[in-house]
Order: sequence, then structure tokens, then C-alpha cells
Amino acid sequence: MKLNICVFVLFITFSLFGVVVDVPKAPTSSFLDGESSTDQLFQSNLPARARTFKIEMSLNATLTNNVQIAFGSDSVHTDGKLSAEETDLIIGWSCGKWILRPKGLKIRYDAAVTNFVAGQRTLKASIEIAPSGEPKSITFNDNGKSFTFTNFKLKDSVDWLNPDDWSLLRVTTRGSDVVDEDVRVKFGIDKMVIIIN
Repeated sequence: MKLNICVFVLFITFSLFGVVVDVPKAPTSSFLDGESSTDQLFQSNLPARARTFKIEMSLNATLTNNVQIAFGSDSVHTDGKLSAEETDLIIGWSCGKWILRPKGLKIRYDAAVTNFVAGQRTLKASIEIAPSGEPKSITFNDNGKSFTFTNFKLKDSVDWLNPDDWSLLRVTTRGSDVVDEDVRVKFGIDKMVIIIN
């Protein structure tokens, strides 16, 4: 399976000045499960005030494919690649379910899709951040409908749900079905946009 992934990072300030960074396409997978990944450094440079971190991911969702976005910082290996121990959050699609995995990756929250039919789906997540840097609220939306992850509680996420600490993301795709992914991440009010398509 060959997946073509292009990443553009756009930083927009109040003066509408922007910088675009092109990232090479993810290499053709050499694994049996079709796994392919790409990493991208980013920096928000936002002032300490209330703001919002938004994630939007569209894909051809099936029962056999997987698309996930991992967020964290290159603090352990400093090699430009986001490792498991450097990851604070993973959110994505996994074989019929939306998934959320916090730092440590020992816990996984699932949100199954009722009456699932394979096809295009869009996940939207919005994290409202207090001036202190702590998350105030988080919402999830699947194809226009709000949903929650089973057993997930915002009060238990303060130690790992901190977008201010993130400076590296990794998009990983797996499976035999074409995922046709399109990922957008927005930080603040049109301050930062990361687009993968």
C-alpha cells in the first residue's frame, strides 16, 4: 500500500504574516501492516491567555485501517522523531473506533461508532486552555455529532493534556485499505494551522 502524505505548517500572527514549511512525503511502507509515519516540529508561541487547540481529521474509515496523530515533544531522544516515551497524547481512528491514549500509552479510551458503515468520517476535537495552561474543557465530534470516550474524565487529564508543552507531532497510518487522510490542527484563533493531506 502506498500512502502519499504532504505536511504544511502555517504560522499566522495578528499581522497575518505566515511561514510555510513543506515536509517530505512519508516513505512507502515496508511493513506487512502497511504502517507509515511522518513527523513535524511546530511551535505555537502564544501568549499566556485563554485559547483553543483544535484537531480535525478526515479519513476513509474502515474496520481494517488506522490513522492516529501523536502529540508531544522531542525531549528524550532529540532526533526529530516522536517516540512512545515522548508522546503525551494519541488521538485517531482504529478499526471501527475513535481512540484516545494518554501519556504512558497504558490506558486507551474508546468511542465506538453506532451502526458503522465504512466511508468518509471526520473527527473534530477542541481543547480549551486556561491562562494557567491547564485544560478547561474538551469536546469531540464525529461527522457532526458530539460524542464522549468511555470512562474519560477531564479532571484526570491535567498531567498530560497540555498542548502548550507540545512541539512535535507524528501522523501514523496502518492497514490495507486506503485511508485518504486529511488532518488539520489549529492553535488559538487562526494562529497555527497544521495540514496533512
